[in-house]
Amino acid sequence: MITCHLLRILKQGIEASIMAFFYQRYIQGLWTIAEGIVYDMFRKEEHVVNELPELVPKYKYVSVDYGMQNATVFFCYGNEI
Repeated sequence: MITCHLLRILKQGIEASIMAFFYQRYIQGLWTIAEGIVYDMFRKEEHVVNELPELVPKYKYVSVDYGMQNATVFFCYGNEI
């Protein structure tokens, strides 16, 4: 049997386990904007570089989605293989 006390404990556990942004949006129903670091696995020392390496693809490809319902989109890809 689930009591009101048990429901409060379950709710507190769920609230503590999700990020504030998701709690505000999906539990409280607020349309909030995510600010700062959104991904918890982000590490500045690993994912931020001062200089980008020179990327000159050996092969280039272009594809197109003509879009029956949405706008036409062209994609440009590069491949070093």
